[in-house]
Amino acid sequence: MKNLRVWNGAILAAYAMALLLLAYFFFAHELHLISYEATLLSEDFILRFFAFWFISFLLTIMVYLLNLSLNYLWLPRPEKVVAMQAGKLILAMGLSAALFAVVFVTLSGLQE
Repeated sequence: MKNLRVWNGAILAAYAMALLLLAYFFFAHELHLISYEATLLSEDFILRFFAFWFISFLLTIMVYLLNLSLNYLWLPRPEKVVAMQAGKLILAMGLSAALFAVVFVTLSGLQE
């Protein structure tokens, strides 16, 4: 059990570092735009913002599935079913949000 805690801690630490690096990659060079021109953000920035959240969502699903695969043998059968259903629900909601974001950006680009 103690070994499992170390693995979970390592997974969460790697996930946190990946999100921080991803945020730096996407947003660090336009931080001045966020503070000065909050209402006039470019479409490029909005696309990067949506891409950041979509990629972080995919990382979250990967971490969830990795953690589930590590703990799968020790979970009781009902918890396995609930975990898989929750994973499918989260994946469906995230993909729906990504589709909404793409449609939103596309429609906002057509209005100009």
